[in-house]
Amino acid sequence: TELKKLVEASLKEEGCLAYELYQYKDEPTKYVIEEEWADEDALSRHMEAPHYKYFVHISPALLETPADVKILTRLI
Repeated sequence: TELKKLVEASLKEEGCLAYELYQYKDEPTKYVIEEEWADEDALSRHMEAPHYKYFVHISPALLETPADVKILTRLI
């Protein structure tokens, strides 16, 4: 539920090109979020948004292990 709220709010942000939530088919307690932002500034604004900060605040109570965050650069 909290992940869905995060996705819905993030998709409304200026500069958000994609924000997709996936669930592992064989491990239903594991999720992946793939995000795409117009630029670094849009990503920085996202990380300052109230809904993002709220999720970061509550996530330790929801997660079995800390989130594994990777920032990628599109090559093609």
